[in-house]
Amino acid sequence: MGSLFNINNVLVTESSLYANTALEELTECHYKKSFMSMAYDYIAESTTFYYELNKNFYKTVLESYGDFYVINEAFEGFIDKVKEIIKKFLEFIKRVFNEFIARLNGMFRSEKYLKKHLKDLNKFTSDHEFEYSGYEFKHIRDDAPNIEVYDLIMGTGGAAALGLSSGTIAYDADTSGLGDKIKAAYDKLKDDLNEDYYDKVRGLLIDATGGVSASDFPDELFAYFRDDSSDRSEFTVDSSKVLKAKTEFENYQDLRKGIEKTKKKIEREYEDTRKALEKVIHASGNQVDLATSNRLAAQTLGMHDGGSHDERSRDLDSEEKVEKIAVSGKTSAAEIRSTIDMFVKAKVSQVQMLSNIHSQVFSAKLEAAKDEFIQNKTILYRALYKVLGKQQKL
Repeated sequence: MGSLFNINNVLVTESSLYANTALEELTECHYKKSFMSMAYDYIAESTTFYYELNKNFYKTVLESYGDFYVINEAFEGFIDKVKEIIKKFLEFIKRVFNEFIARLNGMFRSEKYLKKHLKDLNKFTSDHEFEYSGYEFKHIRDDAPNIEVYDLIMGTGGAAALGLSSGTIAYDADTSGLGDKIKAAYDKLKDDLNEDYYDKVRGLLIDATGGVSASDFPDELFAYFRDDSSDRSEFTVDSSKVLKAKTEFENYQDLRKGIEKTKKKIEREYEDTRKALEKVIHASGNQVDLATSNRLAAQTLGMHDGGSHDERSRDLDSEEKVEKIAVSGKTSAAEIRSTIDMFVKAKVSQVQMLSNIHSQVFSAKLEAAKDEFIQNKTILYRALYKVLGKQQKL
């Protein structure tokens, strides 16, 4: 089975081996590097970056002695880092995709003998059939799994299945209880974003009811792209399977297109999320403007006009204003701002966790696509041997 899918089998020192250098491009070690191990390198780097971010944030808060302005600046610095988290993730997606394309093109170009004799495979008959131990690959050319982050972060669309689209703060002209409402929304978000939530996210990605734990996810991903099987199975290679392997080998660019479609979907989802989070809040000192820069941002914080979640627009360049909400009652603007900051900080953590999950999903798809190409090539060589071997005996 795919032992490289287990993070425990990846050496820590391996992260130091990956560098985009001309010398490494030529090494056998680089050529054989697992796409999953590249994902775990990224996850280790991303997790370290996020932990350092948290450490520096709490250090600043502790040293502020309760000064609202210092704490406010610390929050702004933390929230600003979400752009860097998303940037690092998209750089990884691009890097691992380019590595896959280079490897796929290299494998196809090197098969000069096989390409020369592909027509001989048309002579494959029932007399040439043989048994083979392999996998039935699935979901590789489809736009699957359905990787979405915008809805999960912004609480729209498919997020309803995870219970995060309820409990928002409906617009109310009476703002005396505004602080309590925002605090309640934040408390609900904290409760929702537990391990069960991320188990559900993993489960939805691979159609696993009941969710999938972090420890089981590597093996479940491996099986998802192999017709729900973690082990090889024996099957008879007949003319239909040879034709399928031959067609997929010749049209290997279709494989690239399927993977590239998934890549573009991921990039679009994360870019939309980045743009939306950048517009979440406008504040200066003790003054909090909950209207923010556009309607989308106000909706994200739960300060929306009562419209349904599915009606939330992705028109991220729109500057449509919402009615400004003045702070009144016993809750101060500073307290409300602090709660909103914590709300958005939880969203930053959510982005980081989801990017780690999605890095595994995309890399698992690349790993399966590579394995399918190699399996097709092996089947074709064995089939060719059967055909040419019998011809020579005759």
